Amino acid sequence: METNIWDKFALSYDKILSNWSLYSDLRVNILEHLKDSNIVLEQGCGTGIIAIDLAKENKDVFGIDNNCSMLNVAKKNNSFNNLHLQEGNAMDLQFEEDFFDAVVSNNVIFYVNNPIKLIQEAYRVLKPNGKIVISGPKPDYINNSNNVNNLIIHITEEFKNKGIEDLLKQDLKNFIDCSILLQKKGIQNVYEVEQITNILKSTRFKREIFASGEMYLGFCYQVILQK
Repeated sequence: METNIWDKFALSYDKILSNWSLYSDLRVNILEHLKDSNIVLEQGCGTGIIAIDLAKENKDVFGIDNNCSMLNVAKKNNSFNNLHLQEGNAMDLQFEEDFFDAVVSNNVIFYVNNPIKLIQEAYRVLKPNGKIVISGPKPDYINNSNNVNNLIIHITEEFKNKGIEDLLKQDLKNFIDCSILLQKKGIQNVYEVEQITNILKSTRFKREIFASGEMYLGFCYQVILQK
C-alpha cells in the first residue's frame, strides 16, 4: 500500500474519527484497561487521537508512525509535555527491552508485511506483565463490500444527528474514498478474535484480559493480552 494514501487522508482521518462514536468506544476501552499503565507506546499513532487520550491521563506516552503527514497532524494537535511523537517503524522499534507498561497497536496490523514481527517487537519492549492492545478488521469486513457501506451509513446518520454533516462533508467524502481504497488494496492481514488471540499466545503473550469481535458494528476486533 502506498503511503500517499495516508498523505491524502491525514486531516480527514483526524476530523472524522475524532467525532465518531464507534471510534470513541474503542478508545474508552483502551483507557479503561490501561489505568495502571504509566509508560505507553502506540505503534502507528496516526494523528495522535489515542495517544493524546492517554497523555491526558498523565501517562508518559510515546507515539510513532512512519507517515509524516499523519505525524504532522499529531504534532499540531499535541499540547502535552508527556506525549513524545516521532517518526518510526513499528517493526523495528528504537526502544530498549522491558521499557513499556503497555503497547497499543490500533488498526496497524492489517497493512504491515510481517504481522508476527510487529507483535514480536511489541513483546520485546514490554515489561514483564505488560499489556498489548491490538485491533484490526475481521475477514467479513473485506469480503463483503456492503460492510463498508454500513459503516458509511452509520457515520453519515450520526453526523447528521449531531448537526456536523455539512461541516465535515468534504472530510467525510475523503474518509469514504480512503476506506473503499483500503478495502480493495490496503488490507493484508485480517483475523477473527480467536485467530489473533492464538497468534499472540504463540508469540509468548500468556494471559487474555479482553477479547471482542464487536468493534465497528462487529466488523473489527480488539484484544488485550498480558506478557
